[in-house]
Amino acid sequence: MRLHPEEPEAGPWRRVDDAELTALVAPLLDDGRGVVLVDGRSGGGKSTVAARLAERVDNRPPGWVARGRQGSVAIPVHVRVLVLVLEGVGAGRAALASEADALVWVQSDRSEARERGLRRDVELGRTPEAAERLWDGWAPGRTTVA
Repeated sequence: MRLHPEEPEAGPWRRVDDAELTALVAPLLDDGRGVVLVDGRSGGGKSTVAARLAERVDNRPPGWVARGRQGSVAIPVHVRVLVLVLEGVGAGRAALASEADALVWVQSDRSEARERGLRRDVELGRTPEAAERLWDGWAPGRTTVA
């Protein structure tokens, strides 16, 4: 696996399926309740991992799933949700990690992540050239793959 120079290898690695990922995370939650953060590089697969995990441990309203509803729900401070799965670059930063019950780091080959990120951006409506500019501008000095 080729990583960015400043990114430490978090292995040793082994592939896990959805059931095993759930089995690894579930014991970290308090009676099935808690906050799970999913972090990693752009294009690395965070959204995929978070969605699969949320399907297995989260109580997202079925109507939202059926209608493809985006957005968020404001939850009062005194209410503890069953499981909140939050994903994104930087989701595992110290300020949030201290409040989480589990942190999943998704690490991937940087060339593969770049290709996935570019493909995703084109699927979202950007031209291939615009996707390249966005990617290169977002992570200057980290996009050249030798």
